[in-house]
Amino acid sequence: MSYAVTVSFDLHHHASAEDYHDAYAELAKLQIFRQAVGEKGNVVQLTNTTCLGYWDAPNAVICRDVVQAKIKAAFQAKGFSFRLNVFVGDNWAWGCMDVDQPKANKLLLDALRILEAPKPQTLGGTRLPFAGF
Repeated sequence: MSYAVTVSFDLHHHASAEDYHDAYAELAKLQIFRQAVGEKGNVVQLTNTTCLGYWDAPNAVICRDVVQAKIKAAFQAKGFSFRLNVFVGDNWAWGCMDVDQPKANKLLLDALRILEAPKPQTLGGTRLPFAGF
């Protein structure tokens, strides 16, 4: 049976960009990639440190255990310390979207303006009264 295998990981101890590049290369050797291909052939970039592949196995537990063991061995051979999540499903569907919310961007800009606003003046550790009201 064919299973969708989703992998998410974190490399520890101040891993470099090169370390992550090497980790993705190891996953690609296992047919687990940073992109997913949709049913219409469109290629979708997955979020950081999320990868997807398709594996055949007798059941989901065996699939998870085999994939997890192979990734563990590959990452340990590279000397990585890491956290690894492996999710396996058989009746799968996936979706991906990028959402740009102008309201969220406006809130972020407003927050930055507040942070950049002049700070209240103090005199000898005592805050001066605010006369804005």
